Amino acid sequence: MAKKVFYGDDARTRVLGGAKALYDAVKVTYGPKGGNVVIAKSYGGPTVTHDGVTVAEGVDLPENDDETLGYKVGAELIKQAATKLNKVAGDGTTTVTVLTYNILKEANRLIAAGHNPQELRKGIEEAGREVVAELDKISESIEGKNARVAEVATISAGSQEIGELIAGVIDKIGKDGVVTVEAGQGLEMESEVVEGFSLDRGFTSALFVTDINRQEAVYDKPAIVITDKKLSSIQDVAPILEKLAQAGKKDLVLIADEVEGEALSVMVLNKLKGVFNSVAVKAPSFGDRRKEILEDIAVLTGATVISEERGMNFDNVGLDVIGSARK
Repeated sequence: MAKKVFYGDDARTRVLGGAKALYDAVKVTYGPKGGNVVIAKSYGGPTVTHDGVTVAEGVDLPENDDETLGYKVGAELIKQAATKLNKVAGDGTTTVTVLTYNILKEANRLIAAGHNPQELRKGIEEAGREVVAELDKISESIEGKNARVAEVATISAGSQEIGELIAGVIDKIGKDGVVTVEAGQGLEMESEVVEGFSLDRGFTSALFVTDINRQEAVYDKPAIVITDKKLSSIQDVAPILEKLAQAGKKDLVLIADEVEGEALSVMVLNKLKGVFNSVAVKAPSFGDRRKEILEDIAVLTGATVISEERGMNFDNVGLDVIGSARK
């Protein structure tokens, strides 16, 4: 299919048309009295939601004729804004959709009336800074205010029961706690607070995944081995794997400066064959900060950091350097 290029008023009108189509679908969910949207799927049953970003992602604008060419671009602009806010704040996607569309619409009107697009951009950015500054002045901190947290969570979740449950969890773990949602076996919702530690790192290979749907590697009370060494050969990891196997341990979380090459391959192969369930994790941060974090993890898990600075390696350490943790 030959590509078509649009300019000026025609291009802006097409982009705005796509933005409006997405805006019309998402705006229904706006505010505490927002309604639900039903999204049909190509497989499975329909989804009923009042989450703005979910509605936005469910809108796929076809470009079947000359009239709708360019609509997809406008819709994607709105989606990008909503998705970015969702990643940063986890909410407010409907608000940003409504604001973005109206800014686009007004900018299009002013440009058509002869205003300079670059001057408009500068004005919008300056106005944005002023609005943010004003919002900072009138904003209210709800940290420690369980009832206020419940109000916000209830609006976001669309359920008072869920809102109160979330508020209770946040009250227990604080704003820096990590929340994991799992499907339960019964009909009741419940929460459990587990003392733990969150790392800004994940597994080094997707082949370590144990839960394909959630893309997670999950082990309960695995052996935890921590080292500041770079592991790249079979000889680097074979001694500790043999010691763990002899002790009857089959689950391993290995945190190292780097796990690559043959060392990574043998761990993946053992996991795929069911010989040894393992996951390799690259140590977070750099330099002295990395050493401090590894020591923190060691204290929490009961492990000892296997460090070259101390003359330690997998050949000359025993099982007493190994830690463990709950799921």
